[in-house]
This record gives sequence, structure tokens and C-alpha cells, in this order.
Amino acid sequence: MSDFNNDSGQSLPPPGQPFLPPTQPQYTPPLATPNYSGTDTAELVAGPSSGPKRSRGKMFGALAGVVALVGAGTFAVTQIASNDSDGGAANPTEVGTKLVAALDGEDLLGVVDLLLPGERETLRQPLVDLSSELGRLEITENAVDLNKVPGFDITIADPKITSDSTNVDDIADVHVVGTASVDVDGKKVPIGKLLIDRVFGGDRPDMDASEDARDFDIRFAAVQDGGRWYLSLFYTAAETARGDQDIPDKGITPVGADSPEGALDNLIKAGTDFDLEGVIAGLNPDEMAALQRYAPLFIDDAQSMVDDTDLKITVTDAKYSVTGSGSTRQVGITSLTAKAKTAVHDAKIVFADGCITATVDEDSVDTCAGDESVDGSLDSALGNLDLANTPELKKFVDDLRSSFGNFDMHGIVVDKVDGKWFVSPIGTTSEFFLSVLRALDRDEIDTLINDGGDAINSVFDGLFTDAVDTFPTDDTTYDTTYDTYPTYDTTYDTFPTDDTATDVTSSTDDSTATTDDTSYWFDCVYGGATEEVGACIQAGVDKGDFAKDDVPAPFLYPQCGLFDYYAGSDLYDDSAEAYHATVDPNVKCIVDAATADGIDLSYSSPEFASPDCFAGLNPYNFSGDSGASSAAYTCAATGG
Repeated sequence: MSDFNNDSGQSLPPPGQPFLPPTQPQYTPPLATPNYSGTDTAELVAGPSSGPKRSRGKMFGALAGVVALVGAGTFAVTQIASNDSDGGAANPTEVGTKLVAALDGEDLLGVVDLLLPGERETLRQPLVDLSSELGRLEITENAVDLNKVPGFDITIADPKITSDSTNVDDIADVHVVGTASVDVDGKKVPIGKLLIDRVFGGDRPDMDASEDARDFDIRFAAVQDGGRWYLSLFYTAAETARGDQDIPDKGITPVGADSPEGALDNLIKAGTDFDLEGVIAGLNPDEMAALQRYAPLFIDDAQSMVDDTDLKITVTDAKYSVTGSGSTRQVGITSLTAKAKTAVHDAKIVFADGCITATVDEDSVDTCAGDESVDGSLDSALGNLDLANTPELKKFVDDLRSSFGNFDMHGIVVDKVDGKWFVSPIGTTSEFFLSVLRALDRDEIDTLINDGGDAINSVFDGLFTDAVDTFPTDDTTYDTTYDTYPTYDTTYDTFPTDDTATDVTSSTDDSTATTDDTSYWFDCVYGGATEEVGACIQAGVDKGDFAKDDVPAPFLYPQCGLFDYYAGSDLYDDSAEAYHATVDPNVKCIVDAATADGIDLSYSSPEFASPDCFAGLNPYNFSGDSGASSAAYTCAATGG
């Protein structure tokens, strides 16, 4: 495999350290002054870099199977420094060269370095949260090296990169061709226990694969921002869609609000007025910069189509609740009245006190009237579909309702960008998905899988039996009435995962984590109360599942009082002062315990092995000077 590592100046923590979210830059509109123009047709064959390589490090979180690259990119996003001078490239062709280098080296951090800052900010926190939830639910494993994604070896040969200017100075099209091959080492692909247990029958699958070199041909958009050029996912989609039309010199100007509630008010008003430009203008420009830039290409035709409708909508009495802090909030609707009218129908919806009253012409429904039980509603709905409400289906619905009883999403996500508030479509979608994951635990997932299989089989059995009972017969020729038509027993204690219906139920009782259901020290953290973590980790060490040197000290020695802090979220938000106020009084306890055990803390917990190197810094919150944090880890790596 070729070595294409290009150091961006942002070092990673030593092995064992989590990857932490720094403060991201605010969106800056593309500069009107060109930094690149004309057509650059230089064909470059990438060669080995002579620059320094990033340090190799572990991260918490991973991904399953073929999406391992995405999971690793999750935490790559968190490592981008607030100073973007190290990200991006000097020109569009160099963006392509760096992209090839990063892919050839399985260097996800190098790929994320190239993303447009606004897109990087948009994706950062949702991906961080997603990785955390996937790890908690045991969908993923916990050890991925961002600079060398485990289990994958990508080799790119003879890459040729060309860049072509467009009709505007700040957007270029980059074309990359070459050959690529991929080798997969299934033993290293970070699949979590849930997938192994429920999808692969309890055994890690054989995923080894080797693909012969194949030609590839990719195109993407490079965008100029702040004097640097970046890879853009959203502009690439827009470039693909625009065809032979010219890119507008100026797009729709984002129009934000002075408050989170105002952002949602603006969107509702524009939506009920069928004002497409107003809707687009009210969206987060970090996410929708490409849509706002390219909108003049289609907005007139789209608006003309909308104007032809005879539907009229009015919204009144809207009231909101706002939750969250900082530059991201959730705005929930606590009450609202909406009316819709066409030439044929009238409708009215009133939402208040958690209840919805809907009236369409002469028909009315009140969700809080209590006229019909939940079971009755289910029977009615299934009856309309000609499906029987079997005991298995009822159990699945009951367990589904119970599992999501603690579902908690507070509303539409809005973001503050350059001092104004905008609605975030991507943030809202990702928050909904994350809220679904947060409402579940591993036991609930197992239950729903088992119940779902039983419910599906019972419904199909009912359909099959009904079909036999009503099968048309010719009384003069055939007797097709069966007194005992064969049926199938489809109730399983556990949902079958292969042809032999193997019982793959795994123990996930949060209060009884043991080395029997623990393969990594990370499982001990989520699998028991604070006082049980030490015993679980010791059992795993004795069994040989992991070494004490791999375990961060606060989890290895929970008796020193830092377990809850390191397992929580405050660690990643606290200032340096708050961090040291919490941690420093406990350093001696951890160092003494490690000394007694003969443990070298420099691998998993350098902040305890060399505390002087981290004076004035929170090693888990790089919102300050990225150079200082890099210097701190370098100091610790060299023994202080």
C-alpha cells in the first residue's frame, strides 16, 4: 500500500485517549475575490509524502461491517482544529491529491480535514452522538485507529487528478481517475456484540475479502472559503444536478431570526404563504449553502407550480417551548391552530395541552377524547388491512410502546449562525434518529427482535390460513375443505437467527455484567454500577480479554472517585479550570493505585502519568489552542 500521509498540523492524542469535539468555526460565505481561476489540467501522480505523519491513536466507538469507514469518520470530525488554515488545500487540484492520499492510507482524519467548514460543523456533533449510542447498544466495537481503519487496506494506483473551473470563481469541478483495490481482514472489522449475537448467530462472520484492482472515476466539487479550497458533499450533489446551466453568481441570501422561536415562526409563515424562497432562506446556511446558492436555477419554475394550487393554509395561536443551550436549541410547539381550505374541503387542526383535535368537513377526531381504547384502535386499523390482531402482534405492539415510553425529543432543531437563528433540517432529522436510539437499551432491542419475528410469522400464518379457508372450490370436481389444514408453530423463545433456529439470547442485565458477557473493558463501563466496574474489569483481565494497560485509569480504579465524571458528558464541556478542580484532588489516588499494580498510565491515561504536561488544559475539550493540546500530548508521550 502506498503511503500518502499529509500532516495537517493537528496531532491526535496518544493511544487510549478518546477523540474530543473542539469548537468549530462559524460559516463564512464564499469569497467573491477569486483565489483560483482558469482551467488547471495538471495531471498528478501522487507520491509518498516526506512530511511528518500524525500520531496513531485509539478511539471509542466503531462501526459494523462495510460502514466501518463512516464510524471512524465520526470521531475524525471531532479532531478538526478551530484554525482552518491547516484544513482544505491551496487549490482545487490539491484537494483531489489530498483526498487520494487520505483514501489510500485509510486515513479518515485526512478526508475530514478537506470538508468545507460549514459541512464539517453540521455533521460533527450528530456523528459524535451517533457513535456513542452505537457503542452503548453494542452495535459497534470500541477500538478504531482513525489513521488506519482496522480491517481495511485500500490501495490506489496511478491516480490522475484534474480540475476544471466553472463560470464562477469560487467553485471548481475536480476529476479523479485511477485504479483501486480493497482487502478486508474480517477479524479486525469492528463489529459489535449485538450484530454478532443477533445477525451472525453468536459467531464472528468470515468477512475476509480481496478485490482485484478496478478502474474508478469520480468527480466532486471543490469550494473556496476563506482563501482555502475544500471538498463539499452538498455542492457536489448540486453540481451533479445542475446539468449545463450556469452557476448563479449570487444565490438566495440567508435570512435568520433574532431568537430560536423566531426561526420556526419564519419557516411556518413562509411555508403557509407557499413562499419557497422564504423557506430556503430560513434554513441553516452551514447545511444549505449549496441549496441557497443554486436555488435561482429552479426557484421560479417551482414557485409557479406551487402558485397554481387552490390550497390555502393559515396558522394562528402558535406557542413554543425552547430547550438546550449554546448555539443549538430545540423548539417545541406547545399549541397551534391550523386551517386548510380548498374548493372542495375544509380542515382544521387544533393542538393544545398535548391533545390534537382534527376536523375535516363534517368528521372530527379528538386524540384525548378516550372514546376508543388503544387496543380498539389497533383492532380497527388492522381490520381495515384485513389483518388479525394476533396475541403475538399485540405483544409486539405493547413491548414497542413500552420501549419507547421514554422517547424524548423536544422539537425542531435550530442553530445560531453568524448571530442569527435558522432551522436545521439535518439537525432535526439526526436528533429524531438519535432520540429513537436513546430510548432503547440492549435488552429492549433483543425483545423487539424476538417479538417482531413472532408477530410477522403469526400474521402470515393468519393470512395463509384465511387464504386456504376461502380458496375457491369446484364442488363437482374437487374437495378442498380441510378439517386439519397444516399450520406452523412460529412462536420462538428467541427469534431464529439461522436455519436451525439457534437460541442466541445474550445476557444484558445492566446490573450483572461479568466477564461471561464482556469482551472489552468498555463493556464493563456500560454493564454495571460504579462499584461493579472494578470486579468486571479484573475478571476480564484474568480471562485475557484485555490488559489493564488498555483501561483508562478512572475506570480501572473507580474507588478514586472519577468514574462518573469520565463516564458522563461534563468532561467534554468543562473548562480547563473546572476539569482540574474535579480531577486534580484524585490524581494521587490513581497514581498510587497504578504504582501498586505496576501499571504504566502513559498509554491509556497520559493526563495522570504526566499531569504537569496538561496544566491549564482540559485534555478532553480542545476548544482552545490546538497547538497547546498537541504540545501537551507530545510532552506526555516523551515522558514529560
